[in-house]
Amino acid sequence: MSTTITYQLYRDSGLGAYKIGQDFDSEMSAKLYAKQQQSTVEEYYEIRSQIITTTTLDSFTVPAHVPTLEEIAQDIIAASDGSFYVEWGDAIEQLSDADRSKVEDAVWKEIATCDCCGWHWHIDHLEQVHGELLCWKCADDLENEGDEDED
Repeated sequence: MSTTITYQLYRDSGLGAYKIGQDFDSEMSAKLYAKQQQSTVEEYYEIRSQIITTTTLDSFTVPAHVPTLEEIAQDIIAASDGSFYVEWGDAIEQLSDADRSKVEDAVWKEIATCDCCGWHWHIDHLEQVHGELLCWKCADDLENEGDEDED
């Protein structure tokens, strides 16, 4: 347990006192600060002490969050959607081989590779065109190519 005393300087403006300056470590330093604020009008100041007692009530440790296999898979899926490489990250490296396999399976259920450009996309962002799995951009490019051939 520790106790500290600070001194606060208040100026009374007639409408109530308000704090000026910072907290001071002694009454004398607060008084000196007030004297340095001297103006052409007489000012009324108050010095108030504030006693702070600090006591540790409890000490405890909050355990680190350990992500579930599903959370790891969802993070990988989110980071890999629209990227050339699957963003496996560091979390998968710390898993056992069995858990790593489960995460990889969960990722590959949600992520697939565009047969045209080779980029990885969430399966909702891919479509089947003429037997190929294509991202929307490649599908649009193929469609535009077909339109140009017809012209």
